[in-house]
Amino acid sequence: GRKSINQPRKNRRENAQMKTIEELNEKYPKLFAESGTYVPEGWVELVTSLLNSMGKWQWHDATRNAYVTNLDFVQVHQIKEKFGELRFYFGIHDKAYNNNGEDITSSTLDYCRGMVDFAESLSRTICQECGAKGKMRKIGGWYATLCDQHHEAVVKSRK
Repeated sequence: GRKSINQPRKNRRENAQMKTIEELNEKYPKLFAESGTYVPEGWVELVTSLLNSMGKWQWHDATRNAYVTNLDFVQVHQIKEKFGELRFYFGIHDKAYNNNGEDITSSTLDYCRGMVDFAESLSRTICQECGAKGKMRKIGGWYATLCDQHHEAVVKSRK
């Protein structure tokens, strides 16, 4: 059934992420390693867009005699926030071939790395709490990418 919108914020966030992760894991069973897949609420859409973009490029793999996407080869090891920026750690778990049977694993990795670099860069402009326009802030010894409203709230809570 549907979860109440009044459930604690953390649980709503985890449920929304788990739904996305479960759907992607169903379609691409090797996509997520067993470890950390925490995505701050404001970056869930960014990470979902990243994964969807990685999965858009489709080609015929001659060795498998099937159509595949980058997500058939990518394995996400960890997603997290570090120093106010998205960190997306991944690797390639299997060789990729084109329709001529040529190894394109290196190209697949380069393509995905470029998309990840772009998403990590974008995260520095998106509030990690709500997804609104944000900027990198240093609060004490802590870095976060926050909109004005969430920055103000954090500063007030530290007084």
